[in-house]
Formats: sequence, C-alpha cells, structure tokens
Amino acid sequence: MQRQFIFGTIISYVGIIATGCGTTSGEPPTEKTELTVISPDNTSNTNSTALLPTLETNLTAALNPQPSLSSGIAQFNRALELEKSGKVAEATSLYINAADQNVREAQYNLGYMYEHGEGALQQDISLAVLWYRKAADQGLPEAQHMLGILYTEGRGVEENYLKAIQWYGKAAAQHYLPAEYQMGLLYAVGQGVEASPSIASKWMLKAAQKDLPEAQFQIGWRYARGEGVEQDVIKAYTWLNIASLRGNHKGALEAKRDLMRHMKPDQVTAAQEASAAYFKNRKKGNPSHPRVTTP
Repeated sequence: MQRQFIFGTIISYVGIIATGCGTTSGEPPTEKTELTVISPDNTSNTNSTALLPTLETNLTAALNPQPSLSSGIAQFNRALELEKSGKVAEATSLYINAADQNVREAQYNLGYMYEHGEGALQQDISLAVLWYRKAADQGLPEAQHMLGILYTEGRGVEENYLKAIQWYGKAAAQHYLPAEYQMGLLYAVGQGVEASPSIASKWMLKAAQKDLPEAQFQIGWRYARGEGVEQDVIKAYTWLNIASLRGNHKGALEAKRDLMRHMKPDQVTAAQEASAAYFKNRKKGNPSHPRVTTP
C-alpha cells in the first residue's frame, strides 16, 4: 500500500482553500443518441483504494489548529522533522504526545502508524480506527475519508456503506478531492445510498474539474451515454481527451476513439479546441474546466 501520511509544518490561522468548481456551457443535443462507448469498470468496485489518490500526493494545504495546542504543535512539528530524517522510532513518542494534546494531524499520523505497524508500534487496526476517529471528529478531511475507506472495506470496523458515505460526505463537504470522487462512485452503484445517476455525475464533475483523470474518464463516459447528464458528445470527447492526455488513461483513450466514430468533424474540432483551452488554463494555474459550445 502506498504511504498515506500527513507531512507539513502546522501554520496557525490559515484556512484551507479549495479549488472552485465551474460548469461547462453549451447546448446539448436535443435527441439522445445510442452510443456504444467503452464503459468505466471501476463503478463495480468501490472497495479498491487503488482508485483513490493517496495522502502522499493530496496533503492538507494548510493546517488550522487551536492556539491552546501550541505545545502539541511544537511536538508534532519536531516529530515531522525526525520522520523526514528517517528517525521514525524517535518521532513516535512525540506523535503520541501531540495526539494526546488533540493535535488532529498527529492523531491521523498515529492512526496510520498503528494501521501499518510503524515506528516500533505493533500493528493494531482497532487503535488505528480509534485515532482516525479522533482526528475525523475534529474535522480533518483526510481522517474522515480514511474512515469512509475502512467502513467500505470492513477493516477494523464492520462493513457499513451507510456510515462510509456519511464520512465520505463530511470530507467531500470540505472539498476534499478523493472523497468527492468516492461519493460519485457510491451514488453510481447505490451503496449506502439509493443509486442516482444525476448525483453521481454531479460529484464526478466536481472531481473532474479538479484534474482527477479517473473522474474525467467517468464524466466523459456519462456525457457520451447521457447517464445522469444530458447527452453531449462534444463534452464527452473533451473530458475523455483530457483524461487520456492528462492522466495517460488508457480506458479514456479507447473510449475517445470509440466515441469519435459517432461524431462529425466539426464536433471533434470543437472538442479538441476545448481540450486545448483546458490545458492552457491549467498551465496558467487557473481553475480548470472545459467550456465548449455545441455547433
């Protein structure tokens, strides 16, 4: 399992800034065309953590502890320094002290260490759940998302999709990208909630607009089929093209080629122009989402 651990120095009174989610424009076709497009296989396997970006690449942008936690914060920051220098065992006692002082990031890291048996700690999934829950109850989205995973997989807790989606929902409400994507998957297959193609598509679009290739593949396929959204082959091709180029997504590449057989040349051109605009905005650091106009 790829390492999922929070790294970074705590900075007081800095809020977490989430990427805004735009909407695509353009008039969809008035008639729904029956298209045979390669479908995403992952909607039938919401238990796979391989589909989700790990915390190593999706770290908390900034931490916002309470001022009364200053001593715990100092110990947490020192633990991070030791951890980065390879002195995990020395960092462990500091993580424990900081976690006992309710530093939620330390609680999360301690949960991770218990889950994987690191820092001279014996592997104990029950203690991992305990510390994850403490951090989640303090509003740490990574911990809330992790509890969602554990309830989905039935590790350390009984498998419970209702509780899983409740925790995913808390993290997604804080605009935490992996949780937004997971919400889309659960609404797509109806685990913990009643299946809803429209709500699934809403969450997939949020994640796609934040540059997650798997979500871009999902929403592209949904636009191609009219699954939870009005069918629009230009938007479909645009998202599939972005996923194939941005994330080297083989499924999106195959689906894009398949979809292209149903499109007119001017539609393909419009989608390619929308894709180019997306990458141009992304390079400038602007919120990225394609804006297309159906011919």
